[in-house]
Amino acid sequence: MAFDIAISTVDFSGNEDRTWLLTRKGFDTCRSVTLDVSAFAATHVAAKGAIPSGTAIARITATGLYGPYTTADTTTGLGVCKGFLFNTTQVGPPDVGSAVNLATAANVAVPMLWEGVIDRHQLPVFSGTDGEIDASGEGDLTHCVFEGVLS
Repeated sequence: MAFDIAISTVDFSGNEDRTWLLTRKGFDTCRSVTLDVSAFAATHVAAKGAIPSGTAIARITATGLYGPYTTADTTTGLGVCKGFLFNTTQVGPPDVGSAVNLATAANVAVPMLWEGVIDRHQLPVFSGTDGEIDASGEGDLTHCVFEGVLS
């Protein structure tokens, strides 16, 4: 078995877009959680194979892993928002145009922000409601203050 020790370059936008955070409160109290990557949909994954910071996440009751917050889900635990993905998280190949097979992607440990001052207009928007915050999700996050008008 041979190993490829050649130098390679991977293009990943390492500059975080945390414009959704209005203060530094909560930066030092992020909780470490594990994402169940298979619970996410392709719409959550940005063009570079990553789930953006600011994605609303919830705890899956059966496994203790975390997936996208989903308002309508009353059976799996995903209907109770626990916080926001603090870092943009790579879950697939960073090549533009590469498909991410979320069903086989490895689960990944991430920091979850659960307190702070949030600008709801700067949070990521997906082509569905999963992973987006709403009035019910805001009510779950008693340690967060939300600014901007809820649409």
